[in-house]
Amino acid sequence: MLVSGIVVMLMNAPIGTIIWSGFPVVGSWIMKTPVVGAQRAFMITFVLGTVAIGVRTLLGMERGYLGREED
Repeated sequence: MLVSGIVVMLMNAPIGTIIWSGFPVVGSWIMKTPVVGAQRAFMITFVLGTVAIGVRTLLGMERGYLGREED
């Protein structure tokens, strides 16, 4: 992750093309391929968590922020 972050940073920096002309090509590939897969995974996880909390709230299993005392 560190290497890909450095490549993307050098892709956006003006000095990156001076050092090596391949930084824009490699950086754009990183932004198009692995990053999109990670964003998709985060979005799926977010949606599943939201649906789970919604179902728990509708069924009365979620106590909420202040909670309620159950004896």
